[in-house]
Amino acid sequence: MNLDIVLIDMLRPDGVLTTYKVLPTAGPRGLTMDRLRDIHPERFGDADLDIGGTRIYNASRCSIDKITSRLRALELGADGHSFRFQFEHMGIPLGPSKEAHGGAYNLVLPPGWRCRSLFFSDPYDRKHEDVSRKKQFQFSVIWDPDCSTQLAEMMMRSSRGSFSFVVAGTASVVAADPSDTQYVEARESQYSVAQLTDSHLIDRDGRDRLAAELAEKSEWLELKPNFFGLGVNLNEVVKDAIRFFRKKMMDRRS
Repeated sequence: MNLDIVLIDMLRPDGVLTTYKVLPTAGPRGLTMDRLRDIHPERFGDADLDIGGTRIYNASRCSIDKITSRLRALELGADGHSFRFQFEHMGIPLGPSKEAHGGAYNLVLPPGWRCRSLFFSDPYDRKHEDVSRKKQFQFSVIWDPDCSTQLAEMMMRSSRGSFSFVVAGTASVVAADPSDTQYVEARESQYSVAQLTDSHLIDRDGRDRLAAELAEKSEWLELKPNFFGLGVNLNEVVKDAIRFFRKKMMDRRS
């Protein structure tokens, strides 16, 4: 696909939102990309960049801005291991869709977390205040079982030269949810998400504690997912992240 922009959000349960904005700077019009789930997982060129759910082929001719912020609209769920979130992107520059312009958007949650509800809404729909009742944009949700990661994707098109949308929903950590928990409908696909590390799950203090636990050969050690070159029991990491997340949210409330 040849696009005007690729926008990728990575949302952590402590409300930190990291946004990557990829724009073409030279060469043919637009940036060239594929969805990772549609192509072979191995990389083929030095100019390729895998990030979120996309492979960008002409990354050497693109600018990549990384912006980190903390959301105000973040609320801890009553169960203590879920959170509600809302944020918006306004005025994303796009050429007219009738001339084949457009963009791609990705929302990536930390490993082990899934959305119970998710809305991509039109902020200019003034008929309703509730984002769940506003005009909705179409999106797809992917669950990558290899890295236990959820990805939401949307194609952005506009006839007026820009695109704006609100993202809102609730997310929870699967390891702590009841077995009958209902998540946003998703399609399973391997090798769909790239550039994920433990830093998206826990902050620096949490990573330091994780490293210490690994050094002591804790219950996290296991011949499965691999962090720091050692096998790690992701469920135990997630449980620790839940405890740390609850403490942080409670401290913010007090």
